Amino acid sequence: MFSDRLKTLRVEHKLTQQALAQQLNVAQSAVANWESNNRMPDFVMMNKIADYFNVSVDWLIGNSDCRNISNYNSTDIDNVYFSFAKEAQDEGIDPEDIKKAIEMIKFLKKK
Repeated sequence: MFSDRLKTLRVEHKLTQQALAQQLNVAQSAVANWESNNRMPDFVMMNKIADYFNVSVDWLIGNSDCRNISNYNSTDIDNVYFSFAKEAQDEGIDPEDIKKAIEMIKFLKKK
């Protein structure tokens, strides 16, 4: 899902992989790997990509059909947090770590 959405955004903005890589300060091969679903960017880069294209990270990774975070209402955001927490718990992540991650997301969202 991420790979498809990233490529869609890049094409919509009429960017080559190289041009996007320059904007994100990464190698062109990183963009190619993301688009071919060989690798995923880390959390910081995922946020940078979302900010660059003015889309939500949730949309970018396929957790939402709402592209822009400003279109979310509080119920949507609560559902995203709940979905994230459930998925993390299913992966065996410690509940305290999940709570810290959600707090970090809320902090970054306020910026």
